[in-house]
Amino acid sequence: MRAPFQVLVLPYRMTGSIIDYAILKRADLHYWQGIAGGGEDEETPLEAARREVFEETGLTESCKLMMLDSITSLPVEHVVGEFLWGEDFYVTKEYSFGVDVSEGE
Repeated sequence: MRAPFQVLVLPYRMTGSIIDYAILKRADLHYWQGIAGGGEDEETPLEAARREVFEETGLTESCKLMMLDSITSLPVEHVVGEFLWGEDFYVTKEYSFGVDVSEGE
């Protein structure tokens, strides 16, 4: 079952003092975004972020994932998927993370 939160993961790499960020184009909705998705069952936001990173990029659990201070509130009508959270659930939290991909391609 889908957990009532979202995650957003921003891949980045350092080249000297320059930071490059990656965004991905969704094949289904044709817009660009970071790695994103919802939690499943009893996952924590960190566990969900790690799973989403693996599912969308193939990066393994050893990737350097860090939770950011930013937490956003999203209206559930803007979250893709089916919801079983009740009629009085209007806003869900989106937890943000960075993943250092400096060592990968």
